[in-house]
Amino acid sequence: RLRKALAGADWLDPVAASRSAAALAEAETALAWTAEAYENRRCAEQNGIISFDHRNLPRELQRRIVLACMAKINQGIEPRGEELDRLIAGLKAGRIATLAGVKCEGGDFEDVAGHWSAPCWAFRGLTIEPASRSVCDPGHA
Repeated sequence: RLRKALAGADWLDPVAASRSAAALAEAETALAWTAEAYENRRCAEQNGIISFDHRNLPRELQRRIVLACMAKINQGIEPRGEELDRLIAGLKAGRIATLAGVKCEGGDFEDVAGHWSAPCWAFRGLTIEPASRSVCDPGHA
């Protein structure tokens, strides 16, 4: 139905719509590449816990990296936008939540030697009982 309605819309320029779609696809590719690069620099895994230094990143990159961290723990998860928004708001407030079988924690975490702490978010499977808090490297940009 939508295609038929759009085909009859004289106000819609198909060439311009095609260019817009191509530009959106390029933007999506760029965002995915950027999120993966930041994930590699800002996430650490130790003892089954993934930590993410979320500081000073745009919300969309935080969202994508949170999803990537959660997917490493529970493959195939697809939380809805509202659920993810509530989770991220809770993490920013330093709360603990579970979503899609992943325990997610906001707050300050120390490295295993206890030398420093930094605001970061930690993700772990619900069955893992860690011996120490997660690792978050504040030296990453």
